[in-house]
Amino acid sequence: MSLQRASRRRFLAGLSTGVTTILTGCVTSQNQEQTGTVTRERTPSSPATRSMDFVTREGVNFRTNDERFTFTGVNNCCIANGYTSTTRTADVLSAVSKLDSDVLRFKMGGVGDSSDCEGDVDGCTLRYQSSPGEFNETAFRHLDSIIAAAKAHGVRVIVPFVDNWGPSGIQQYVDWSDTAEAHDEFYTDERAQSLYRDFIKQVVTRTNTITGQEYRNDPTILMWELANEPRITEDHSPLVSWANATASFLKELDQNHLVSTGGGFYDLDLFTAIHNIDDIDACSMHLWPQNWGVSDDIASYSQKYLADRAQQAMEVIKKPIYLGEYGWWINTQSQKVAEQIDRRNELFSKWHNRVIEENIDGGLAWELLSTERYEYHRTEDNEGRTTGFHYPTHEQTFSKIRSFAQRMDETASST
Repeated sequence: MSLQRASRRRFLAGLSTGVTTILTGCVTSQNQEQTGTVTRERTPSSPATRSMDFVTREGVNFRTNDERFTFTGVNNCCIANGYTSTTRTADVLSAVSKLDSDVLRFKMGGVGDSSDCEGDVDGCTLRYQSSPGEFNETAFRHLDSIIAAAKAHGVRVIVPFVDNWGPSGIQQYVDWSDTAEAHDEFYTDERAQSLYRDFIKQVVTRTNTITGQEYRNDPTILMWELANEPRITEDHSPLVSWANATASFLKELDQNHLVSTGGGFYDLDLFTAIHNIDDIDACSMHLWPQNWGVSDDIASYSQKYLADRAQQAMEVIKKPIYLGEYGWWINTQSQKVAEQIDRRNELFSKWHNRVIEENIDGGLAWELLSTERYEYHRTEDNEGRTTGFHYPTHEQTFSKIRSFAQRMDETASST
């Protein structure tokens, strides 16, 4: 095992304390700024002295620090978006340290007028743009704190710029445009695209108020994704054209970071077309057999799905490929929840094996729940259904992800 990866584990061990300090400090900074008091510049704790280089692409692999880079980790839907709090954020990032993983992927970029966070991000709904051109500094400072906390302890992040799902993502851009009506028009409507690109520029060129570093110059960000699961219902050509134009626009702003689509389920033709774009650096795929209505022999279906796309990425597209999401539904209030968790753990193990066998460069489980969100699903009437797992409640699931991380490390170290 390489020194770099062994060192990463030592730094992850201190994540909980560092994250709490940085996130709490961010809230204090916002309050002090509003009251006019002078604050001293915060400096991260000693683990922050660790050097982190940008991840690059070389052929069909990722590389950093002159080594092959593979990654494992988790998703979280809400620490930077929607209903959130600094407590939830610290809780999630603390749990990442227990997983021995490299990467946290989270949704960001919710837009619309439903934001009610003022000052403290403490149990409120967070939106980054309340109306066209009106950016929410409270939301961006919260994002600053997440990235700074990850940076201080060697965890990288993957960030999509917009969500395909729900009213505060693609649909909001459509609603803001006088010349668009339906979801799919987002990809071709000039007004919607102008607003979306303005937001990308706002993010990429932002200077983090904690680290003093522009986002585009921060290797803590492993990769940008154009969207979370962008899709279109019929003719796919507008989606491919949009990805081409957006990736080119993004590369003009930021030459340091990798770019991927954030794509979920694409047939092989669309998967090839959208990832063959020159400015797309890596192939993205997600795995949700329950959502897709797969009921028979899910393990075999999943293995073929992963193998087909890995082969296409490496032999035809000739770029790295990663599994940006994989997940399984359980019901925390069901009498059969133990069986459901056992089934999830069984499938996670099989999917992990397939990722390694197919030489796929990364895999991120959906999703790591904060204690507050887990308790909501466990206790709120009729809200037990979730794709999440919680530490330490679901230690067996965590052990599967830890084992996956160790094996991926060994794969990278041996090549």
